[in-house]
Amino acid sequence: MGKSLSPKPKRWGMIQYTILEDGNLHGIWTHSDKAGDGAPGGRRLFLEIARKVDDRHDTLQSRAQLVGAYNCAWVDEPTDLGVLQQLTIGQQGTVYTFEWRTATGVSFTGVGMRLGPTTLVVTFWPGADRQHTLSAS
Repeated sequence: MGKSLSPKPKRWGMIQYTILEDGNLHGIWTHSDKAGDGAPGGRRLFLEIARKVDDRHDTLQSRAQLVGAYNCAWVDEPTDLGVLQQLTIGQQGTVYTFEWRTATGVSFTGVGMRLGPTTLVVTFWPGADRQHTLSAS
């Protein structure tokens, strides 16, 4: 049988990445805690940049490969400007797995899919809670 997601956690978010020509990622994100504040659609939007740790992209094929480690920074509330973490992307078939980590452990975990050649959409939740990752049905 196919794979499915278990019920979503109470706090969760979405990020849409644009895959840049050099293989790095530019993201726009929000999550369930970022409600309202007069933002269109009722959610505030934030930015993230993820740069591949090994950025020696010699071929078009290597640029298209998303799996690997990234240095990651995002802008959050004014008190959290410049949050720096490491993002690791894995792959299970057509689904990508995500793990954002600091020196103290896993901050967020997620799953996502490519939508065409330059777009990647991800659902994420806090911590290393694996009960919400992909499970066989």
